[in-house]
Amino acid sequence: MDPQTKEHIWHLDAYLTSLSVHNSAWMSSVKTATPDSPQDGNNFLTQLQQHHPQIISDEIKQDDSSEFSPPIRITWTPEEGRYLVASRDLTAGEVLFWEPPLILAPKSGVGPTCLNCLRSLPDDFIGCDGCGAPLCVPHCDGNGHTARECKAFNSRIKEPSQESQSQLEKGNIIEDTSCGTDIESDEYKENLLKKVKLLNCLMTPLRTLLLMQESSSASNVIAAMQSNAVQRSKLPIGKFLEIQLLNPLRNCLDVQISGPVLQHMCGIWDTNAFEMRLANGGVGRGLLPIAALMNHSCVPNTQHWTHNGGIMVIASTDIPEGTLLSNNYVNTFLGNIPRQTHLLTTKLFVCRCPRCSDPSELGSHASDIVCQECKTGLLQPPEESERIWKCNSCTENLPHERVRMMVQMAGKMITTSHNLNLQDKRKMLTKIHNILGKQHYLSKELQFIVLGDILQQPIQDVNLQDLKSALGIIKDLIKYIGHVEPGYTKFKGLFLLRHIQITAELLVRCHKDNRTLTSVLSEDDDDVGFALSKEDINKIILQDIKALSPLVSECGLILQYDDDAPNQELREATHKLQELQTQLASLGDQL
Repeated sequence: MDPQTKEHIWHLDAYLTSLSVHNSAWMSSVKTATPDSPQDGNNFLTQLQQHHPQIISDEIKQDDSSEFSPPIRITWTPEEGRYLVASRDLTAGEVLFWEPPLILAPKSGVGPTCLNCLRSLPDDFIGCDGCGAPLCVPHCDGNGHTARECKAFNSRIKEPSQESQSQLEKGNIIEDTSCGTDIESDEYKENLLKKVKLLNCLMTPLRTLLLMQESSSASNVIAAMQSNAVQRSKLPIGKFLEIQLLNPLRNCLDVQISGPVLQHMCGIWDTNAFEMRLANGGVGRGLLPIAALMNHSCVPNTQHWTHNGGIMVIASTDIPEGTLLSNNYVNTFLGNIPRQTHLLTTKLFVCRCPRCSDPSELGSHASDIVCQECKTGLLQPPEESERIWKCNSCTENLPHERVRMMVQMAGKMITTSHNLNLQDKRKMLTKIHNILGKQHYLSKELQFIVLGDILQQPIQDVNLQDLKSALGIIKDLIKYIGHVEPGYTKFKGLFLLRHIQITAELLVRCHKDNRTLTSVLSEDDDDVGFALSKEDINKIILQDIKALSPLVSECGLILQYDDDAPNQELREATHKLQELQTQLASLGDQL
């Protein structure tokens, strides 16, 4: 290990030590310091407390005598670089750590954003009294736009040169009179929104620079993070940064920053940042140095949620001691080829995880194509050296280019599906099933879209046929996720929730209509439920409610750290089941 790498790991270890104040479960008397352990984790914490109080609250203090034993540790190998491993055997569902963002910035592409709370800006947004930075309301309850940032804007804004890409005026970070002073004109509003969007992009490097200037410890941690700057500078993203960000930073905000430094800084964010969906509805990107050390795998052994303003990381499967901790950087619903392409072009590495190394994608056959000749077999992806897809049941084969065009055509169909009504989306789903097969990842993607359409209205307003269709889709998706992303995963939690919601609604209707769930779900018009007495039907409904109990428990375990709506939706579905069971109280115990 070279001296610079050793120094970088030392700073990251110091940062890991500082997180013990947020992770009380780490505190232990069994850990003893080693010669290579960082000895000034408290100094790092003190600097953050002094210069970045929104990260470490005033009430939190770390006892100098405290010892801690986190379930994770940082390690290094020449092949993998720096990464996290389990420091002991970990159990599925176990909390590994909670980490607040070192820096929180607006996310590009989500539209004009309030710099304070990261919520979407209303049409009549106002500017900060000090610098004119866009805020959603005069007294926004966020804390992102600090006094230091406001002061930095005021001290750095200057008259833009004629060559500048922006027209940010001195005295107001976003005001622009180049389109006249008629603030009601469409031209003025359109130009103003462009300025806000540009400012959202500039906040990432600007907030990073401010923190690095304020805290040497934070600067050391940021510098220790991987950026892939050299490779990125040769790609289109490198040219984009030079033109779209470097010029405005220099010419409009008077930030003295070189091209290589900007490339390194933005590379750190693009390589390591996490999307943060805040409880207030805001969306941003957070820089989390420890969470970023989790390596990628398309079959991850951890899951993370935005929770209480930070990232909560849990073990999604049992993890033996010494095992590398992994996180999924890419959409689970993509097949091997598009996932690998995305990772190579955006993250600059080739994935060799178990799913990418298996043509069957862990038995899901997500990239296989249904054979049009025998109708029962699947055309399977060839080895890298081959270009022919061969059926596993007959002699049919297709050249790779033909398959690529079929998949491309189906993908284009799906991209236009947002313009279709539910009935037309179902027709499209049938067509894709016929072309590619029900097992194909594009079929799963469209199933997910159809499910969202069905459940976009209150569940009690969904007709019976749509509920039955949605339940069938959910069962298919749970099976698919069980192959490609097993364990306590977000998708499994979400699909279990929808399963519980739909089943609860169906059971309520069953009780009202004096039918059993089995008869409702049956395709046979002869309803066996009508041959049973009401007492027998109530007993069966009670058994169905009890059968949901393990699913409710598992769903609650998975979603317990999700700050978004699913937790509330689970409580509402459970309450519906409890109310139904109350009506049948004489037949059994409470749920």
